[in-house]
Amino acid sequence: MSAADDDAERYAPRSQRVLLRLWRALEGPPVTPSFWLVREWLLRALGFIYLVAFASAAMQVRGLIGSHGILPAARLLDRVAASAGSRWDGFLALPSAFWIDAGDTTLQLVCWAGAALALAVMLGYAHAAILALLWAGYLSLDHVGQRWWSFGWELQLLETGFLAIFMGSTRSLRTLDPRAPPSRIPIVLMRWLIFRVMIGAGLIKLRGDPCWTELTCLEFHFETQPNPNPGGWLMHGLPPSMLHAGVAFNHVAEMVAP
Repeated sequence: MSAADDDAERYAPRSQRVLLRLWRALEGPPVTPSFWLVREWLLRALGFIYLVAFASAAMQVRGLIGSHGILPAARLLDRVAASAGSRWDGFLALPSAFWIDAGDTTLQLVCWAGAALALAVMLGYAHAAILALLWAGYLSLDHVGQRWWSFGWELQLLETGFLAIFMGSTRSLRTLDPRAPPSRIPIVLMRWLIFRVMIGAGLIKLRGDPCWTELTCLEFHFETQPNPNPGGWLMHGLPPSMLHAGVAFNHVAEMVAP
């Protein structure tokens, strides 16, 4: 910060000084041309996540929300339209491309098209329009997915994907250009997203089972985890003191480090 900036802050109203300090804390180090490489790999990684999300949906969508699925998307949209008064009002209440058609072919077409676009982003073709199509496609799935798309990571992917649109290239298909670093705004918002995800994961534990404050959660976690693995058996056999330290480390990682 320059001397002029320092003087301006010293004589600014207290509320303005607080906001300036908050902004500087969120923005982190100055954005330099080197951020073009950070953007490149962040968008490629996001492309991989989109690819997994769309490809896995393509292989399950007919059985989950297809015309003969467990919770058909078309039936949901009919209920929303009836409740809203018209299909247009229903679209405004629940935006989705599947208002046009929610048949099995369309559902799978959107999934495989999303997987193809995600693969392009993985290969470095991260134009803002491609990222916008990926976000809109996944939002369409999420809005008709009902309980199958009702998990926290769906919202996290959508929020990350929306911010990524503003990191994409607008001048060429590729983003690998040191002469065009990303804007400061999406970088700040990405940092804010990471902070919220981490601090939220820590706070929700403290509001939940008392084992998190008693540091005893890992005493039974490994035999009840949703995705068990051979390493869980070894971890379950660790001394209680190490398991308690593991819970404490989790609190540090989620609520102190952010």
